[in-house]
Amino acid sequence: MTDQPPPTAPMKHHDIVIIGGGTAGLYAALRLIEAGKKDVALFEGRGGLGGRVQTTRNKEGEPLFNDFAWRVGEGNERMLALAKELDIELRAQHTVDKGSSKGSHSCTPKGSCDDPPARPVPDGRAPLSTFAGHSLVSTARADQVDRESGYAGRTAQIAFPDETHGDLNYAVVNGMDEYPNKIAAKLPDGVVHTGHRCKDVVKTDDGYLLTIIIRGEGKFTTAMMHATTVILATPPVSIRQFSVAKMGLNPVLFAVHQRRLGHAYAKCAPDPAVPDSSVDDHRIYKSVPDSILQQIVSGDYGNSIFQAAYACDRFERVWRELQYQGPDVVKAEIESQLAKIVEGGLLPQLGSVKIEEVHLRIGWVHRWHIEAHVAGKTKHQLSLQAVYPNSSALPNLHIIGEAFSAHQGWTEGALQTAEDCVQMILEGQSTSEFAKPMAAGEKTMTYNGLVMDTSQWEKRHPGGIGPIKYHQGEDVSELFDNFHAGWPAPLATLFGLQAGTKE
Repeated sequence: MTDQPPPTAPMKHHDIVIIGGGTAGLYAALRLIEAGKKDVALFEGRGGLGGRVQTTRNKEGEPLFNDFAWRVGEGNERMLALAKELDIELRAQHTVDKGSSKGSHSCTPKGSCDDPPARPVPDGRAPLSTFAGHSLVSTARADQVDRESGYAGRTAQIAFPDETHGDLNYAVVNGMDEYPNKIAAKLPDGVVHTGHRCKDVVKTDDGYLLTIIIRGEGKFTTAMMHATTVILATPPVSIRQFSVAKMGLNPVLFAVHQRRLGHAYAKCAPDPAVPDSSVDDHRIYKSVPDSILQQIVSGDYGNSIFQAAYACDRFERVWRELQYQGPDVVKAEIESQLAKIVEGGLLPQLGSVKIEEVHLRIGWVHRWHIEAHVAGKTKHQLSLQAVYPNSSALPNLHIIGEAFSAHQGWTEGALQTAEDCVQMILEGQSTSEFAKPMAAGEKTMTYNGLVMDTSQWEKRHPGGIGPIKYHQGEDVSELFDNFHAGWPAPLATLFGLQAGTKE
């Protein structure tokens, strides 16, 4: 360690800089270059590309399992189209005992995940979550339905009608990382820079100044980059450290929260009973709500590997606790849990399976906070608003990625936000009805260049009517920050109430 700052390289300028080499950043770079943008540079802090789209392979390069993102839904139109464009082979995942639901888990017992009683939705409001609806009848029932969903916490998310990714899923024959790898292969030389971590983004009079830490052999070099347009293709938690976050980005950054997700892949001794194929009639996709395993899923690539556990949120936390106790503890617990399931009569074919090692992969997906829906905005509306969040205070700064999409939890969201971003850059303006320049009025408040419609918020404000009534038409940036002190829910509420950006 040294107290001396790293040496600084000469400053460079790029018309468009993309921070983040995941699927969203790579896809945006490709489409921008195809649209005629000549000076595009992408910086990725790690040594490789793909973000959370990674595949573990053997020494021969063959896929063993996908670390985080692991499938494509039949409703993922962009992912399906991109597979054809890039010549990526997909394979349908069939689950015979789910009837028409091929590749998608269903609840156990059948039909136990019914909808809660219907309730009227007031104008300009979002519907109640499934968890809330069931809780109003029975909290025990609400907890049961949440566990039986296979994704603990999912039923507490706001869901709108017709939100679906379909019943049929697809595995990528050569591994999910084929998507980012093939996109990167189509980019011209000199566009992608790995080992370049963005430390800060600062607004200037003519664009943005970026501090880039370049990792070399045994040393780090600081490079200052200037850009006219910046695309932040990284998760919210990474963007919050940048100086621009305090200039009107925090509402969108705190409108999204992380949900932890864990996969436990079991490598077994060779045995025909090991469910390591997703293409035959014996594919397993079972929800086991009374077990910490939560879901048991057949592997996609043979090699005697299957998903022995697939858990979210509060149950994923248990796996992290076990992980910190050591791999032997994780392996022993999976063996114990599987033995209980087999003894209970479920999945008896796993009784002869001998686990040799376990590969635990802990990641995350994102969800919109309920406060982002206070004005009834759909996920698609929130996503369009997020991609170009503050043209007043931060012109030509965009945010993309699964976290800010209408398809959170799916790689489809990365493509969706990238496409929306490219369209906005080419058109020179946001396509969101809630992010266009507007004049502040009597029933509005302004926060760091964002205009909030408070006309329907007075009576619903958790802090009472006074703070809204007596500060109508004002710029409340300083007042808000001093009172709420960075709490996520109030910031997410601002994003939900946003009606436009200040002219």
